[in-house]
Amino acid sequence: MNKYPQPSGRLCIVGLFLLVSLTTVLLGVSKYQNKFVRVKGNCEYNFVDPDSPNSTFCCSSNGDSEPCFPFMKQEKLFESLVGAWLLPLTPSLLHIILSLIDKEIHNFSLIQMTFRRVGLYIFLFVFRIIFLFKLPNANEVVPADCWYLNQRMNGKCQAQFDFSDHIVMFIVHFICPAILDICAFISET
Repeated sequence: MNKYPQPSGRLCIVGLFLLVSLTTVLLGVSKYQNKFVRVKGNCEYNFVDPDSPNSTFCCSSNGDSEPCFPFMKQEKLFESLVGAWLLPLTPSLLHIILSLIDKEIHNFSLIQMTFRRVGLYIFLFVFRIIFLFKLPNANEVVPADCWYLNQRMNGKCQAQFDFSDHIVMFIVHFICPAILDICAFISET
């Protein structure tokens, strides 16, 4: 008899997602170590390094050197309302719609649990926006020596620290809903 319990399918999938997420984050952090700020310019994408005065970088959508990266155009989709909110909610919303349409899989308790999960996802999204982005960014200190102020699109300088960067968005908006949906699917079958 094995004295150690075998991991369930749910635990293996959660572990796999966490491993992939952690690997993605670590590879991104190791490759792009500087913080770059988007500015106006003549190129498709323009960036400056706030720590290096007069350092302007010109990128195309297929660039692969820092701060340019492949699929820069597609990044806008994942940062938009459709990409950051609707895309992660699509599997749960489809489950609700199909459960309501198909009488064979119509199960009110499963639909109710799916609504609760969607509510949890929306709560996480709103929490990230308010408490990890809006409030801390409202208290950011603008550096006195902002040499790139006239190049900024919104006319404001960003401080050196970004409270809610794309790593947090990636985990909250994409990894958490995916893990919870897969676990819910496994427990429902």
